[in-house]
Formats: sequence, structure tokens, C-alpha cells
Amino acid sequence: MRPLLNINYNSGVADRSLNISDEEAYSYAHECPTLSPEHTAAYDSDSELGAVGQYAEGSDDIGEDAAEVLEEILPFIEMAAAAYKSTSMKEDFQMVERSQLIHNVIDTSHLFGGVMGRTDTEVHVSILDDESVVMAFRGTEPTEWSTGFADVLTDLAEGQEPVKLYDGASHKPVYTSPASIRAHRGFQLALKDVTDSSIPSQNLRLVLQNLGMQAHDVRSVVCVGHSLGGALATLCAKWCREVAFPGATIGCVTIGSPRVGNAAFALDFKSRVVMDTGLSYRVVNKRDVVPCVPNLLTYPIFASAYKHVAQPIYLYEDTLGQMSSRLGGCRPSKLNLGFSDHKTASYIASTNAVLQAAGLCTHEEITAAIL
Repeated sequence: MRPLLNINYNSGVADRSLNISDEEAYSYAHECPTLSPEHTAAYDSDSELGAVGQYAEGSDDIGEDAAEVLEEILPFIEMAAAAYKSTSMKEDFQMVERSQLIHNVIDTSHLFGGVMGRTDTEVHVSILDDESVVMAFRGTEPTEWSTGFADVLTDLAEGQEPVKLYDGASHKPVYTSPASIRAHRGFQLALKDVTDSSIPSQNLRLVLQNLGMQAHDVRSVVCVGHSLGGALATLCAKWCREVAFPGATIGCVTIGSPRVGNAAFALDFKSRVVMDTGLSYRVVNKRDVVPCVPNLLTYPIFASAYKHVAQPIYLYEDTLGQMSSRLGGCRPSKLNLGFSDHKTASYIASTNAVLQAAGLCTHEEITAAIL
């Protein structure tokens, strides 16, 4: 089986001295093609300067069709949706050789200064048949009260802090970003639960070792997730680059992810994590409201404003009511947003509809071919 994203091993380690100024962050926060009257009425700051296309301020470019990219990353979209299951990824994906679920974490983090609530992070760690590693994070689970309540509290703890990353050895940060690079505090604490633990079954790197792969043997990692899981996957990609696997090629595929950090974080993610691979995709389904938070109604005029990482793929209905896709550019619409399009089933259905309309293989066709 060929590598799913044509991932190539990158033996170099980029310079870690990047320090992004407020001016650069401010400029990046405003990069967007010319907005239509509808966009102006409901400002959408989802557009990014991505690895696949460059969208300068004032450009008329609204992105390109994303169907072929969706076909390529379909397995990762499916794994993000399957992360909610408690069964092994091996049962649903033939390409998975070995897999282990981290759940029921003992050393969880306090939210809101310990006044109320704790994090509840769960993630599937898998090794594929091409020796790639996939880390699939669960998102917010409103149907399960005990875990769902903790997930909602994590979503609400939206104060920003410099990024701090851990390796589980000393329980102290082994990487701290420059002060200008900031990310959501609750998301950082949730990732810390599975990177700072000394318990072998609850530490990402130790679980990977238990599955038979040492850190120095990791050549490619793809972090995936839905909703809160997408935010954690984004931070995990940063952790992979700075702490766990600095020489590996790092990919990140999320569906329905909220914003994770400020504009300086998004710039840092593009230059430090994704680098020149372009393996970063955020799938946004129709009128899903979650990708609009934090900063649902605020214009990003401050360096602390939240900004999405590159590269967006928008799934939307065209004027004929047919599902279409767009890679980059501005979101087709940010009006009448809601939660119905946030469900994983809706993301899968929309993705399959786009692929079918483009004459490409859907999940069902791929599964049938395998069987």
C-alpha cells in the first residue's frame, strides 16, 4: 500500500528560534480574498494563507475544487469519525496493523483554576501497514454525560497562553513558545493529560512504544480529530514536531475543528509544523457553527484574536443544490449556522456526496473493493 499522503521522511529539523511579531500576526489575521456583501455582513475569518494556494488580500480567488484532495484524505476523515468508538481501529480499517485506545486517564487537569471541572482526553494511537502513525482524538461527546460535560468545560476554558509541551519525564514543559504564540488554555491542558503522564498506557509516546515503534523510528505522523478532537489533533501535531518526532513528516486532518490559537500560532503552525509538505487540512461542513468559535462575532483586530490554521476545505451546496467543495479562499456562507452539520455522520455524508458528484471513489466503494 502506498503512503496515504505521499509522505516523505524529512531528516532536517527546522530552526526553533521563530519569533513572530505583533505586526506579522496582525497582517496574517487579515489575509482574505475580497468579501461579498454576504461575507461582509457575517464576517468569516476562516480563510488562511495555505500551502496549496496563496490568497493575497484583495484577490478575487475563491479557492479551487477540493474533491481530489478529499479522496486522498478520506481514510483520515473516516478515522476522525471512528475515534468515538471504544473498539480497536483495526476492526474498521484494514490498513491499521496495530492500535491502542488511551482513555479513562487518571491524571487529568483542573479547569477554571480548579474551581470546577476536569479534562477528559481520549485518543486512538495506530500504526498503519506502511509504518505511518495516526493519532485520532475524540471530540465533544454530548450523548455521554460524564465525558461530555468535561469536554464542554474544556471547550469553554478559552483563555490563551503561550504553548507549553511536555514529554512525561519531568512533568515540566520541555518546550515553551515565544510569548507572542498563544493557544487555547483548555485545549493545551487536555493534550497535556496524554503527553505528561508517566503511566505507560496513558502517554502517547509510551503507548506507541508498547505497539512496537520507538520514537526514533517514526517517519510520518498524521493527527486527526473531530470537534474538540480536531483542536487536540492540531496541538498534537505541534507536539510531534517540537517534542516527540522532530525529524518526521507531520500531517494534520481535522473535521469541524474550532480555532486553536492566535494568528501567530497559525503562522508558526504553517512554518514549523507543516513546513513545506502542505499536509494540513481542516474540513468544514456546510453551516457547521463550531469552526467559527472562538471569535464567532468578533473581527480579529488584536494579536490575541483566534485564527484558524491552514488549509480549509469547505463542503457546501451550490446554487443547484449539489454538494461541492472548495480548497482555500473564504467560507461560502456563515449565515444560519447550527449544530446539525457538525455531526460526524453529516461530515461523512457530505464528503461522499462531493466524491460521488466528482466521479471519485466514496468510502462505500472503497470498502466494497477491499471486501
